[in-house]
Amino acid sequence: MVVVIGMFVLIFLVICGMGFLIFYVIRKSTKKQTPQEESHKKQEMLAYLKHRRNELEPWGNHSYLDITAQMKYTYKKTTTRNLKGTLLSPSKKPIMAYYRFEKGLTAKGYMMVGSSDFVLYFDLDDMAFPTVKLNNKLLGRVDGGGNIFNAENQQIGRATHPTKVSWSVGPISKREGASAFPLHMNNRVLAVIRVAPNYGASLPSTPFGISINENPWGMSILDMQDEPKTQEEKDWLLALAVLEIAFHGHWAI
Repeated sequence: MVVVIGMFVLIFLVICGMGFLIFYVIRKSTKKQTPQEESHKKQEMLAYLKHRRNELEPWGNHSYLDITAQMKYTYKKTTTRNLKGTLLSPSKKPIMAYYRFEKGLTAKGYMMVGSSDFVLYFDLDDMAFPTVKLNNKLLGRVDGGGNIFNAENQQIGRATHPTKVSWSVGPISKREGASAFPLHMNNRVLAVIRVAPNYGASLPSTPFGISINENPWGMSILDMQDEPKTQEEKDWLLALAVLEIAFHGHWAI
């Protein structure tokens, strides 16, 4: 009888302990950063970009057309999610460094991407990007439906990303949805954005396994349909191509 009661108490304590641990992790991961914590994290991210800058090919030899679906990265997941590494050119050379930080049960956080010439900044809020900056100057925002707004909050375009759903069995994975989607800007289709393969579904930084309905590793992200007419359009092409590989190319959750 004593043994049975002891076993019951032990099981009860284990269940309580597991419940407390789950509660702690959820609370820790969803607790909003203080202004001091956010400032410290952003300084850490900028320092990382600066540290990696000497490894990058000069941006003057490249453009948004050289942003491809290939990257090298490290990923750390605790009560927060940290993804950092480099984006590669068609010749597999690093042309940008990036650092992405998220916490919570959805993709809430921010990301910085730097080349030898510029730094892009994105606020992340699930499938919306409430703030997009280039060299600390506001470029605009993208809402959850893919609508693109300029710095004056006027809608100038739309790029609605296909559904992000996939399943896998052993080394085989399949992604649902279209493999590309149009970028409408200033009343025309400016480009087609190819959906980046999901790096999170394979071994870190290596495209092993069999993927169904995934675009090939190393492809160019943008398929131009027209020439950009303004610097603003060129800046958005850059920002959206970077988002496709550095954000949509790894499902951190």
